Amino acid sequence: MQRQIKDKTLELERCYQAIKKLQDEIRHLEENLQDHQRAQDESLTKNHLLQQTIKDLQYELDAKNHLKDDRTRQIKSMEDKISQLEIELDEEKNNSDLLLERITRCREQVGLYLHISGLSSCASGTELDRNIWPCLSSVKGVTLVKHVNQ
Repeated sequence: MQRQIKDKTLELERCYQAIKKLQDEIRHLEENLQDHQRAQDESLTKNHLLQQTIKDLQYELDAKNHLKDDRTRQIKSMEDKISQLEIELDEEKNNSDLLLERITRCREQVGLYLHISGLSSCASGTELDRNIWPCLSSVKGVTLVKHVNQ
């Protein structure tokens, strides 16, 4: 019987050691589980932050693209306006050239008239006005004012 008690005591002691070993292993596994849960939580938080950063960057990129598109439209509009102004400037230059040609022809006609008529520079203003006025008034865009001799 003593032997049985001794055997049972040894068996009980082995069971306690096995239980202690299993409890240590459970504690170790629980610590590992907590570490992994903490790491997973951190990973989820980083993932959320990265997704938010991606959304923010996408929003910023979209805003910059809209700004770029607006600037491109403004540049195109300005280029069109410059082209139109260049065309208008060319037309004005052509009109100016035509006007200068007419004025030159009128001066030549006046000079020829004075030469043919034998009129001198001291000819009466009324006679010059009567003969020169139709030539000068035909020049488009020129406003002439007659000087009245007093």
